[in-house]
Amino acid sequence: MEMTMDGPSGLGLLGQQIMLAITAFRAEPDTVLYCAVRGSYFAAREILTGEGARKFLVYDSLPGALDVKAIGLDQKVLFLELTPFDFERLEEYRDEFPKDVQFRKDGMWCGRRKLAHMGKGPMKPDAEHGMRSLWMIDWSELDQELLGKAIATFDLADSVGAYISDPSAEDDSPDVSGNTKPSLELRMNFQLQLIHEQVPILALQLEHRTEQRTEQRLELTLEQTLRFERWLERNPEEAVEVYLANHPTPQGARHLASLIQFKLARDVKEIARREGRQIDWPEARRIVRKLVHRRSNAA
Repeated sequence: MEMTMDGPSGLGLLGQQIMLAITAFRAEPDTVLYCAVRGSYFAAREILTGEGARKFLVYDSLPGALDVKAIGLDQKVLFLELTPFDFERLEEYRDEFPKDVQFRKDGMWCGRRKLAHMGKGPMKPDAEHGMRSLWMIDWSELDQELLGKAIATFDLADSVGAYISDPSAEDDSPDVSGNTKPSLELRMNFQLQLIHEQVPILALQLEHRTEQRTEQRLELTLEQTLRFERWLERNPEEAVEVYLANHPTPQGARHLASLIQFKLARDVKEIARREGRQIDWPEARRIVRKLVHRRSNAA
């Protein structure tokens, strides 16, 4: 397999997107790069997100698979948050890995050189964000050949699905009568699950200062809100139906109402901006509440 920093050759989707993250990190913000997930060209500044030194591949550029949670990097380390690997399954594919590469319990090795190590932390930080492990590659210290081997090995492990199964995941296999959930319902549930799980969690926990962690978690929550807003724009009935089906409680309904009002407030701010007016969030929310109250009274 040929591997260059200008572009991957023979890699699957995970490997291509890891390479994309590295290329975008090194590039000037306006450099145009091809994203295999979105199937189009985007400026480097549209491929990575994050205000600090650590950047993450944007949600829209992540492979649409629950096993890939996040891809991030800073000047020294490449972070991969993935469903934990099944090491017995990995062993079955050892002969297909790049030469001299193997997984051990403490990481990925190439001969005597450690290519990647696993971060210590919970495999399942909470039910919402899914079971995960953190892999870290000191990409700034590896030469091109070794970095290429590391990426190619993770890509192969992903392509063969060498992950352990999440025992808490919903079973959508046919029952004894051969019935399954309707395909549309499965697709909508899967989309909502991607929104919740494809976020960096363990990589953010590496930050030592509490205020930094708090700020990052707020940014993470905002990112999830924006994802749901885009879904509301594309298909509001579908988004509402799936959300309520997955959160069938009064608290879930209240949270959904808050998400919708937040979206409407953002729209109000945008309309005002186009008309040459600047309004703050409290005022935008007051306008939305008045509109909702007026509509309720009219009904």
